[in-house]
Amino acid sequence: MNGAAAMPRPKIDAERRAHILDALETCAVRNGIAKTTLADVAREADLPRPLVRYFMGNRDDMIVKLFDKLLERGEEEFARHTDHKASPKMSDYLDFLFGEGVAKTSNNKLITELSYFAESNEQAREKLKGLYESICLKLAGQMKEDNIGRSDAARFDAAYAIFSLYYGYVTFRDVGLPPSNPGKLRKAADLILDGLGADGRLQ
Repeated sequence: MNGAAAMPRPKIDAERRAHILDALETCAVRNGIAKTTLADVAREADLPRPLVRYFMGNRDDMIVKLFDKLLERGEEEFARHTDHKASPKMSDYLDFLFGEGVAKTSNNKLITELSYFAESNEQAREKLKGLYESICLKLAGQMKEDNIGRSDAARFDAAYAIFSLYYGYVTFRDVGLPPSNPGKLRKAADLILDGLGADGRLQ
């Protein structure tokens, strides 16, 4: 065997796990998590069911791993959105959330499905909490960089409100209730930032 041509085993295993997670995501978006079985994932991945279980554990173990994948993807997508900017600003975050971020229909549907799953799985609930909290902390951190607000608590409250606005937007839209004027939601996010008054509190 030509050792130079052989792929390192850890790399092969990582690629296989990524392939299985992709298959799980496809099944979850298409059929919903509640109706997705380990056999469905194996069939979508074109792998034997025992091999899928060997690499990823049981069905619930796999679903929990999707939360980490979503967090990584969100960070990568925002990086792509701002990689041409020397120093991203809060307005860039809002442009992403209420522009490209809203357009990621499959991502939004997957998060909704994972939210249902998290209601009955404590580990998944902690992962989802961590995902949402990391988004709010990232927004609040950018506010601090931009000298918006006077306290970390107020900035976090503003970030919480903005993310809630975004999440409500995509949830309502995806069940067939879109806003009459999506641009006003982006302006509403700006108003939340404007509401960080001189005392540092969200007015």
